[in-house]
Amino acid sequence: MSDTENLTAELRAESLKRRSVQGGTATFAAQAANFLVRLAAQIAIARLLVPADYGLVAMIAPVLGLVQLVADFGLGQAVIQSADIKHEQVSALFWLGMTINIAIAGLVCLLSPLIAWIYQEPRLVTLCIAFAALIPISGLATQPAALLSRNLRFTVLALLDVAPPAIGLAAGFSAAWAGLGYWSLVVSAASERLVGVFLIWAVSVWRPSFRFFNRATWSLVRVGGQITGFNFVQYVTTTADNVLLALVQGAPALGLYDKGYKTVTQPIAQLLAPTNRIAVPLLVRLVSEPDRYRRAYLRMLEVTLLAGLPGIAFILVLSKPLMLILLGAQWNGISPIVSWLCLGCIASPFYSSSFWLFVSQGRAGQQLTYATITSIISLAGFVCGLPWGPSGVAAGAGLSFLLVSTPLTCWGATRVGPVTFKDLVVSTLPFAVALSATAVALAALYLAGPEDAGILLIAAIPIAYGVFGTVMFMLPSGRRMIQEGWQLRAMLKSDNPGRFA
Repeated sequence: MSDTENLTAELRAESLKRRSVQGGTATFAAQAANFLVRLAAQIAIARLLVPADYGLVAMIAPVLGLVQLVADFGLGQAVIQSADIKHEQVSALFWLGMTINIAIAGLVCLLSPLIAWIYQEPRLVTLCIAFAALIPISGLATQPAALLSRNLRFTVLALLDVAPPAIGLAAGFSAAWAGLGYWSLVVSAASERLVGVFLIWAVSVWRPSFRFFNRATWSLVRVGGQITGFNFVQYVTTTADNVLLALVQGAPALGLYDKGYKTVTQPIAQLLAPTNRIAVPLLVRLVSEPDRYRRAYLRMLEVTLLAGLPGIAFILVLSKPLMLILLGAQWNGISPIVSWLCLGCIASPFYSSSFWLFVSQGRAGQQLTYATITSIISLAGFVCGLPWGPSGVAAGAGLSFLLVSTPLTCWGATRVGPVTFKDLVVSTLPFAVALSATAVALAALYLAGPEDAGILLIAAIPIAYGVFGTVMFMLPSGRRMIQEGWQLRAMLKSDNPGRFA
C-alpha cells in the first residue's frame, strides 16, 4: 500500500476499456454458469417441495429484505462511487457495518414472535432466527467485495459468483431430498453465504484495522444513507406485492406468485449483473469526459438489450409449456404470472441503467425522489390487480413498471448530464421493432407448431434469436449496434481504447 494509503486503482486510460470489457466478459460467463446451476437446482428442489413451502419462507422475505437493507446501509456502494478513499476510511466503515449488522440480527430475533403472530404461523419464529444469524455473516464481505469492484477486479468477482451458489444449491437439494421441506431453503441460503464469505476473504488482500471516524468518513456514511433511502423505496416496491398476497390469500397463493417472480427476475438480474457491476466504476472515471461517458453508457445498454430481449420474448410468449416442462403439474397456474412479469422485464435494462447515471454523477438525492414516485405508482398497480389474485398482481406490477415507472425514471436520469432522453429513444427504436417481430414469430410457432412442449421449446430458441438478430441487422442503427457489439471481442486482446469508451 502507498504511503498515503490510497486505495484507488491507477488505471491507464488506454487499458480502462480493455479491463472493463474483460471483466464484463468474465462476469457474463460466470452469470451464465450461475444461471444454469441455479436453474437446474431450483427445478430439482421445486419438484421435491410444494408451493406452501416456498410461501412460508416468502412470508418473512419482506422482513429479512428490510433488515438486510438497513444492515448494508449503502456503505459498500459509497466506497465504489467515491473518487478518492483511504484505508482508514474503509476500515471505519467495515466496523460500523458489522456493528449495525449484529444489532439488526438481534432485533430480528426479538421480533420473531411478533412476526409469527401477524401471519398466524408459529413456524416463522425459528425461521426468522435462522435467517437472522446470516445477516452478520453477509456483512463480513461488504467492504472486501466493494474494493474488488472499485479496483475493476471483475474477473475475480466473476469467479466468486459461481462457487457459492453452486454449493448452496447442492446443499439445499440434498436437504430437500432428505425430506427437510422448507428447511432445505434455509440450508441452501446458509451454505451459499458461508462459502461466499470464506472465498472473498481468501482472495482479498485488504484487512481492516481499528480506525476512528473522521469528517471524511462521515461524508461517506451520508452517501450510504442516501443510497439506503433509494434501496428502501425499492424494497417497498418489490415486497408490497408479497405482503398483500400473504395477508389476503395466504401461503399457497404467495408461493405461486413468489416462484413466478423469482423465475423471471433472477435470470434478468443475472443478465444485468455484468454491466451493473462494471457501469458505475467505469462511468465514475469517465464523468469528466462527456463524449466518452455517453458512448460508454449507450454501448453497455445496447449490448445488454441485444443479449436479453430475445430471451425475454421467448419466456413471455411460451411461458405455459416452459413452466410445465421446468416445474411440473403442481405449479399449474404460474404461467400467466410469468408472462405478465416478463412484460415488465422488457424495461428492466433501462430502469437499471438509470441507476448508473444517477450514482456516477453524484445525484443520489434525485434518484431517491424519482424512486419514491415510481414506488407509489407500483403500489397502486398491486392494489388494482389484487382482486384477480397472483395473476392480477403480476399484471399490475408488469404494466406499471413498463408503461409508467421506467419512462419516468429514465426521463429524470437524463434531465442533466451527457446522456439525453432523446439518446435513449433513438437507441430503443430498433430494439422495439425487433422485439415485436420476434414476439409475433414465436406466437405463430406456438399456435401452429408441434404439440409436444419439449420440441416446441427447442425449436423456439433459435427462432427467437434468429428473428431478433435478422430484424436488427436489417435496420441501419441496429446493424451498427451489432457490429460494435462484435467488435468488443477485439478488446480482450488489445489496449486500443477504440470507440466503446
